[in-house]
Amino acid sequence: MTLFEKYSDTVMDMGKEVTGRIKGASEIAKLQYELKTEEINLTTAYKELGKKYYEEHKGTGEPDPELEEIEAVLNKIADIKANIDELTGSSTCEKCGAKIRKSDSFCPSCGAKVNNIFEDDED
Repeated sequence: MTLFEKYSDTVMDMGKEVTGRIKGASEIAKLQYELKTEEINLTTAYKELGKKYYEEHKGTGEPDPELEEIEAVLNKIADIKANIDELTGSSTCEKCGAKIRKSDSFCPSCGAKVNNIFEDDED
């Protein structure tokens, strides 16, 4: 076997080894992506289950710290939205939840007649 043949064989062997490693790394990356996707699916399922549990158990009168925490967060969110509405001079449609400007007589989203909630501000 000549020096050139030995060199050629060595290069071929190294190429096969690199190819094998790349395939292995590619397979690992594919599995990691699949794992992350399934973890996201699990998190989504947990969220849906939690939301369903909350909807079924809210207002039952049973003391539940988790439900009380959710109620507190929902109240805080409502307060923040009200503050934003006040600062922007807008409100929220009682029927669909869309933003309503002071000048709107009807909801731009669902068409519901808007009770003029801004009348007190104009006095």
